[in-house]
Amino acid sequence: MPKKSRPAPVRQPTRRQLSRWRRERRIQRITVIAGTIFMVLVVAYASYGYYAEELKPLNQPVLKVDNSVFTMGYYLKFLKLYSQGQAEAMLPTIAELSLGAIEQGEVMRREAVGLGFAVTDEEVKQGLKAAKLPDDRAHADFIATRLLTRKMLEDYFDARVPVSCEQAYVQAMLLQDEDTAKVVVERLNNGEDFLALAKEFTVETVTKSYGGELGWVPRGYVDKVFGIESATFEELVFSLEPGTVSQTVYDGFVNKNIGYWVVEVLEKSETQGSHIRGILVGTKKQAMEVRERLENGEDFAALAKEYSQDDASRDNGGDLGWVQRWSDTGALSRLAFSLEPGTFSQPTPDVSRQTKGGYWLVKVVEKESDRKLDDGIREGLKMDALSDWLAEVRKNHKIERLMTEQQQMWAIKKVLKERGK
Repeated sequence: MPKKSRPAPVRQPTRRQLSRWRRERRIQRITVIAGTIFMVLVVAYASYGYYAEELKPLNQPVLKVDNSVFTMGYYLKFLKLYSQGQAEAMLPTIAELSLGAIEQGEVMRREAVGLGFAVTDEEVKQGLKAAKLPDDRAHADFIATRLLTRKMLEDYFDARVPVSCEQAYVQAMLLQDEDTAKVVVERLNNGEDFLALAKEFTVETVTKSYGGELGWVPRGYVDKVFGIESATFEELVFSLEPGTVSQTVYDGFVNKNIGYWVVEVLEKSETQGSHIRGILVGTKKQAMEVRERLENGEDFAALAKEYSQDDASRDNGGDLGWVQRWSDTGALSRLAFSLEPGTFSQPTPDVSRQTKGGYWLVKVVEKESDRKLDDGIREGLKMDALSDWLAEVRKNHKIERLMTEQQQMWAIKKVLKERGK
């Protein structure tokens, strides 16, 4: 019977080998631990960077209305809603409007309760679903405000805007000065067409854009419907009989799109351009009077304070600063480099500036004592009534706008980033 083979004896490591193995295992453990710590630090750093750049700003407050705090995250959702489909150049404006919308929405939701208006949770839920918006605080408030606005326009402000009122069908023009008014009246008396003359001579924005034909003007709503903030104009319109033309009537408060400069060049420099000061007045006649007083030695700064309609320079002695030769193509630039230092310009018209004062010439084609308001005009008047109400009740609340310019820029960049820009 063959002998069983015995297993080879296990060779015992020497002390030197054991020491080396232990050292290698220790190094391996240290390496693994160090690698793990490094990875943890990398992840932690990346997470902190993400938190600092993306998450932390979202929790910062940007608006307070009484005890309600609105964070950047809340605001950002509104900005995305209002900026949909808008050009990048419009975002700074929309950013301001979005903050205002949050503020107005909160005020409206608080104040509407006192008038008996509210929206239910179910209405908000259905509104979110219809608009395909997520169910969170910001979007819920957006929908609630929209629903509340509709309710209040239909059931509260509708009753505060008349269905009909006295109206006149109006053609009108604003003439820049008395001399122009005389010329236009003479041409009108010689049979020239009122609207043709209005297109040629009117210097007021609204009548210019309408070509002189305003159409039906509702009494009491001229400023709201047409943006003509002139009591003189409205009084004149409704003092006339149908088919008549008014006398020219002076209005010292209406804005016109022309002014006249009298300018003095103080000094010239090849590098800096021309240093000028000026006085802006409403008519050529007045500009000539100012220039004559300057030539007679009266103080420029005193006359600027008395006459100039340029808000930026009136209280600064008329100082308009340095003008570069190619920085501006308007009247000031031309004067700055055509005059010698110490001389005064002739009265120079500037259609890029607004001044006050002009002569109304109005024709009333027909009148109706109780004419139905146009639907579009009436809806606009209801919105105006809502805006006026909000402006008034806003005074009942403590409002703090906390958003900085840097935060606004961060929000805009965030929106652009999500657009892939």
